[in-house]
Amino acid sequence: MLEWILDRCNNKVEAVKTPIGYIPKPADIDMTGLVLPDGTLEKLLEIDRKDWREELKGIKKFFAQFKRELSAELWQEYEELAKRLKESEK
Repeated sequence: MLEWILDRCNNKVEAVKTPIGYIPKPADIDMTGLVLPDGTLEKLLEIDRKDWREELKGIKKFFAQFKRELSAELWQEYEELAKRLKESEK
């Protein structure tokens, strides 16, 4: 995965845009020495929007613990993530 990140920074590989950010294409992950059943890597890279909507609830609860001490930028990122997830359902 770190190799993919470096390759991405150096424009050697592309990424797939998802509501939660950019993820690698399965073919761009070096699997040397790893033996996984067919479809496992694809499953690991899958973005389950239902699960992420549930995750948002936990993030909101966690952020709320910090009250005014939490930066507005983090709340903004939270709102943007929620918006992207909602838009991706259309």
